[in-house]
Amino acid sequence: MSLFNHLRVGTKITAANAGVLLFLVAIGGVGVYALTGAKDGFATYQTLARQTTEVGRIQATMLEVQLQAKTFLLTGSEEAAHTVDSLAADLDGRIDEAKTLFTEPTLNRTVTQMDDELGRYREAFARIMEFQATRNEASAELLDLGVKMEKALSGVMDSAYADGDTEAAYQAGMAARHFLAARNTANRFLTDGSAESADIFRKELQNARERGNAMLAKLTELERRRGASSFLAYQRVFATQFEKVVVATTKRDELVSQVLETLGPTVNARVEQLRDASVRQQAALGTTATENIDRARTMTTAAAVVAVLLGLISALMIGRGLSRPIVSMTDTMTRLAGGDRRVDVPGLGRGDEIGGMAKAVEVFKHSLIEADRMAAEQAAEHETRRERSERIDSLTREFDRMVMEVLSRVSSAATQLNSTAQGMSATAEQTTRQASAVAVASTQATANVETVAAAAEELSSSIQEISRQVAQSNSIAGQAVSTAERTDATVRGLVDAAQRIGEVVQLINDIASQTNLLALNATIEAARAGEAGKGFAVVASEVKSLANQTAKATEDISGQIAGIQQVSREAAGAIAEIGRVIGEISHISTTIAAAVEEQGAATQEISRNVQQAARGTQEVSGNIAGVTQAAEATGDASRQVLDAADGLSGEAEGLRGFVSRFLTDMRAA
Repeated sequence: MSLFNHLRVGTKITAANAGVLLFLVAIGGVGVYALTGAKDGFATYQTLARQTTEVGRIQATMLEVQLQAKTFLLTGSEEAAHTVDSLAADLDGRIDEAKTLFTEPTLNRTVTQMDDELGRYREAFARIMEFQATRNEASAELLDLGVKMEKALSGVMDSAYADGDTEAAYQAGMAARHFLAARNTANRFLTDGSAESADIFRKELQNARERGNAMLAKLTELERRRGASSFLAYQRVFATQFEKVVVATTKRDELVSQVLETLGPTVNARVEQLRDASVRQQAALGTTATENIDRARTMTTAAAVVAVLLGLISALMIGRGLSRPIVSMTDTMTRLAGGDRRVDVPGLGRGDEIGGMAKAVEVFKHSLIEADRMAAEQAAEHETRRERSERIDSLTREFDRMVMEVLSRVSSAATQLNSTAQGMSATAEQTTRQASAVAVASTQATANVETVAAAAEELSSSIQEISRQVAQSNSIAGQAVSTAERTDATVRGLVDAAQRIGEVVQLINDIASQTNLLALNATIEAARAGEAGKGFAVVASEVKSLANQTAKATEDISGQIAGIQQVSREAAGAIAEIGRVIGEISHISTTIAAAVEEQGAATQEISRNVQQAARGTQEVSGNIAGVTQAAEATGDASRQVLDAADGLSGEAEGLRGFVSRFLTDMRAA
């Protein structure tokens, strides 16, 4: 125990806490180990999460590639084709990233296979685009050839009808029928790509060719033979282009079914395989990480409990070893503070901080004893100072009384001076205001005279403006009359044009009646038709002639309608001109009214300013009298201020003498 008393407090605390620190170091080591394992686990988990994310992006991009490829196949959109190329290039980069993430050999091999399949997919789509381009080019050629073939047959039919060659017209019509059927079937093939549509096309085109050859054999007129020959030549090219479409479509569809529709699901299946592997690894990693964390938590808790127990025991020992001597020291200091100078200080023989504190208290005890001795000496000296202070206090009270009397008289004199000064200030202000009023009144009188002159000038200008506006009103009224006359002539032209339209409409009605009769005859003739309705061709020719007459009448109607529109525009312009002229007349009338109002206002202003000038003159006279009175009051106030100043000077002299005597007495005291 003697050794414990001689150890310093810091050494005791360090020794007591050394065990606690060792256990804390152990806890820290376990924590660092656990955190390191958790860090490695999270790094692995982050890699797995990146794998899952990258696989999801690959799957989404692949689905978008398939969707855009379908869009291209259905619509032939160039934008969809470019999108497929762009997405496929993006997939290349993502698969390269996946190769770096999936390091396990089996999974890495799966990524490599997926990369190869995607390359085959891109190659197949590139060939599909080539076949689609060939198909589109041939389709465009089919469309152009169809127009030319139809035009050639129409020329033969029109010429045959015009010359009454019903046999040629009939053969041309049948060839056109089969050609149109073949053309519609070709369009259907472009939509469904079926072999049935291709067979029907070939059959209908063969029939059209046979009808064309029969037509050419019976034609004698040179121009019609040339048209039939052109049709047959176009027909051969038409058949060739259609076969190109068939070949391109067939090869395109084979690539779609054998490559695109096969590789797409295959790539998606491999993506799912990679995703499942990542999910399984994440689940296993989660279980392992949880077990490691639980084990580290158990070890940390046990070490913490031991450290707490050791700390409590150490704290109890140190507390008891320090608190008892400190309590004794506190009691000793309390007794010293209470005046007990004979108390003994405990712990003077200790070698720790408490021993040092005991020595300091011993010094404090001797200091208190010395302070008591000095206090007795100071009490005697204090009595002497008290008597001298009482004498000084008596002199001070006398000085205060005398000073207060003098200050009261000085304050009274100052109050009188202040009152007199205020009176002088008020008088001076009144003098200033009245002088200013004189100046303002004079200025106002001058301004009123100038205002009268200006108002007279405004009155003269208003009269001139009224004269000018009245003259302009007369001129504009003449313009309004002329405009009204032009409007009347325009309206009469509109009526004449309407009458002409009625005549043309009657002509159209007559033509329509005759067309209806001919149509009835054509129906009857068709019913009686013998061989393929030859008589119908003659009737149709008549109907065509009447249709030409109807077109001519329609053109006449269009011309008459244009005339009416022109006349209507002129009428609208004339009416707008009338409106503008009337608006100007209204504006001028308003200006005249305003000018009249300005005359009245100017007259009133002249009268008011004359009256105000008279009042200003009267104010000048009154203010001059006020200035005289203010000057007299200022003289009286000046004399009063002089008297007060003399009295205040005497009081100040008396105060100076009293202060001098007071200071002399204070020095003597």
